[in-house]
Amino acid sequence: MKLALVVAIFSVMGSAADKHLPLSNTILTAKTVYIDNRSGSPTTGDHAYQELGAWGRFQVVQDKSQADLIFFLTAHPQTVGATLTVLDAKTGQALWTDSKAAGFIRQRAPIKNAINELRKRIEEQVPPPTKKR
Repeated sequence: MKLALVVAIFSVMGSAADKHLPLSNTILTAKTVYIDNRSGSPTTGDHAYQELGAWGRFQVVQDKSQADLIFFLTAHPQTVGATLTVLDAKTGQALWTDSKAAGFIRQRAPIKNAINELRKRIEEQVPPPTKKR
């Protein structure tokens, strides 16, 4: 009996660690994104643009007024990291943020990692469409 209780507790704890606070419906229903690169590095903006293009969920627009979301990129020179803050383009409200430090392999990291974290969380709530053959 005690063993079953311990197993049940650890099962719940394990599954709770895999869950995240639900994202704003504004993020989940957005179609367009404006990239506001304030990192001081054109490469960071390029990497965000490339990663969003590869993902294919959002259309990147050149005019903020046409965007549903703003991806606000900043850099942290001390840690060689970056922060992605997702803003509601209409209200300016911060909806989600993530900071990542660069690893040993700097190819598109850390902004790639932040976008991939957002992608993972969106796909937890709204699975990507299945590809038709």
